[in-house]
Amino acid sequence: MPKAKSNLPVQILEDPQIPIPLYIYVEPRRNVRISISKGSANLRLPLYLSSRQQSEYLQWAKDWIIKKYHKQPSLAEPENRTYQDGEELILMEQSFQLKLHTHNNPNLKANIKENIFHIYLPQIWPSEDQQIGISLILRKMIAKKMRSDMIDRVIQLNQLYFQKDISTLRLKYNTSNWGSCSRKKNLNFSTRLLLAPLEVIDYVIVHELAHLIEMNHSSKFWAIVEKADPTFRAKEKWLKDHGRSLTI
Repeated sequence: MPKAKSNLPVQILEDPQIPIPLYIYVEPRRNVRISISKGSANLRLPLYLSSRQQSEYLQWAKDWIIKKYHKQPSLAEPENRTYQDGEELILMEQSFQLKLHTHNNPNLKANIKENIFHIYLPQIWPSEDQQIGISLILRKMIAKKMRSDMIDRVIQLNQLYFQKDISTLRLKYNTSNWGSCSRKKNLNFSTRLLLAPLEVIDYVIVHELAHLIEMNHSSKFWAIVEKADPTFRAKEKWLKDHGRSLTI
């Protein structure tokens, strides 16, 4: 059985009817959310639902997963990425270079010099472990390097369309969503999003900023999004079509 992904109340359903494990979170929230990422599905339910309502949403989620899987069987396969020395990384349409080094030190080390990510890999590590290490440390380096750029972009779009107060902004490697906005006005964005075209990044920022006005996905919320970004549906489609390729 897969390991639980969160310290929230979670149930892991492995049903022969569905091709991937389903993580069921019951948490303080106002709406129901279902997503698929990295070979698993995530169903998030509000605490206030009755047992009958939970069962109904669970069946709805299973039907939704099966329908999605029939359309795109690759959803059951986690996206893997390997890294090569000298390869280019495009983040927020800025070019960065990845330099991989091996050393006799048993510890993984890294630093950023200008637009170059230097990663020092223990020579004794098998290549598979080296690739895992690259991914893990690169996620942290990218979040550190790009946070100020993301803050600038959020401030710019907020001033342009919303003029709302924001508490904090964080970048973290999230596979279940591209961004989130809390009632405390904290904005979170997945570092995966930084690999997308800038106009798609801007759409996700606008989407989360709109939650500062409407903490739901009602018709009123989507009207706010559309007023700021009339072409948002094309960006949503791009993420649905290409989102699985955005991996670090």
